[in-house]
Amino acid sequence: MLLLLACTEPDPVRRARPDLQADADADSDTDADSDTDSDTDSDTDSDPCRLVPSDAATNRANIEACLASGHADLGTGTFGVDAGFSMPVGSALTGTGGTLRLEGSGTNTLVTTTGANTLSGLVLDANGAVSDVNGAVVHVTGSGSTLSDLWIGDATGGASTYHIAGIYLIDATSADNTVTDVEVTGTFYGVIFVGGLDSAHVNTITASTVHDTWCDGVTFVGYGALTDSTLYHSGLDCDNGPIPGASIYSLDNTAGAYIARNTMYDDCGNVVDLDSVSGFVLEDNVVSDPGYQWDGSAPWCGG
Repeated sequence: MLLLLACTEPDPVRRARPDLQADADADSDTDADSDTDSDTDSDTDSDPCRLVPSDAATNRANIEACLASGHADLGTGTFGVDAGFSMPVGSALTGTGGTLRLEGSGTNTLVTTTGANTLSGLVLDANGAVSDVNGAVVHVTGSGSTLSDLWIGDATGGASTYHIAGIYLIDATSADNTVTDVEVTGTFYGVIFVGGLDSAHVNTITASTVHDTWCDGVTFVGYGALTDSTLYHSGLDCDNGPIPGASIYSLDNTAGAYIARNTMYDDCGNVVDLDSVSGFVLEDNVVSDPGYQWDGSAPWCGG
């Protein structure tokens, strides 16, 4: 059964949320320094871009240098970086479960994709260091990128006053970006589709899990597709007074969305919260148990 929560707040991202603009530019302040002359560390003689951890400044320099040549492969361990960075068009950043962690300050993302990128096989940790004006662990810009086999979140657990997303599809001209087999957790928002995206610019979250976000799991300010995924434990504290969050949220979105074959449950508010929207197609979703109270520790929750 689909339950809708009527609300009249004006902010299309989430009520009283001026720091995430619906038409936000991807102001990441993370231009890739591809002219670095740092030597890359390597655990093999044959592949200088099979990297091993170093200090934060060296890690970023090595990663950017390898991305400029097309591919950086992070080995095991934790790669702290002193600032966020952008992936050049067509480059790949891959790993086998190592952690990429932001340790500097002053940037509003850890990684920005710019088009035809591959980002896979890593833990991406905001570490409480991503600035929260349009902030996200990953900014997706350009078209044709694939994000897969990732953990994206904040290992500190985040906070209800720390308003970053796990993934922000922040480019209204982007299309054909796919997020698959990704876990998003520990951030304020899970995934945001920016305002201005429409059905001619389709980006897809599929076969992924979004859970334990302080506010909404997936927010459709503009058009997006969400399929074959699992969402739960969202909306404990949207930092807006008594209004709880949901797995799916949208306000004043006439571009629509495609939401199909997902399982969504155990959210503080209504599991699906759509207000003054049109063009939404919801098919074959399993929706249950709104008003989850975290075993009684959150009595303000109610669907």
